[in-house]
Amino acid sequence: MFASEWSARGLCGLTVAGAIAYGLAVARPSDAQNTSPTSAQGQQCLNPALAVCSDGQVIAILQAANQGEIDVAQSVIDRLQNKNVQLLAQTIIDDHTKALDQVDQLSSSAGIEPVENDNSEELAESADTTIASLEKESGDKLEKSYVAHELLDHIQTIGVGDHLLGPSAKNAQLKATIQALRPTLVKHLQLASQAQTAISGACGGTSTQADGGTQSPSGG
Repeated sequence: MFASEWSARGLCGLTVAGAIAYGLAVARPSDAQNTSPTSAQGQQCLNPALAVCSDGQVIAILQAANQGEIDVAQSVIDRLQNKNVQLLAQTIIDDHTKALDQVDQLSSSAGIEPVENDNSEELAESADTTIASLEKESGDKLEKSYVAHELLDHIQTIGVGDHLLGPSAKNAQLKATIQALRPTLVKHLQLASQAQTAISGACGGTSTQADGGTQSPSGG
């Protein structure tokens, strides 16, 4: 969802716990430099120094984020061969569809109208860009790129949820929904990490069979 500028190569070998800590460090509010805390419709609200999103903006961001994950996974799943990567994509489709339904139901029941903003629009555009990029790839390269995307995406999303979206939410049910999504994101991160070690060429590893079996990585 949020990881377009990160290098997947730099994450090779990180444990899941270390990766989450990395994501938290990136998302944690720090010095209020280069910030403009604006929460009006159409403007960014994911300010790295101040949590200023309205509940409507948070809803729109969650909807766009979940829909983006679904769309990207659906765009590649029929072209994946490795069972670990197939499992990752199918789990993401299933879990984020459920999460999107929960957000939609909360929006309706709590009367929180989604408020589109730069962040939600950028998430939708990012998903479209990722889909277009992955459409040009196939085989091992496709699987490698897709897994790298999901690793980076979920690392940063966990941090954003913990330190920006969660603190921004005023409605108690909305805050609880964001907190409840975290274990699912961690599960996806674990599956992505497992898939990365199973596919050919990931983190310097040797080729593996399409059944998802993992061989020892080659020496570096």
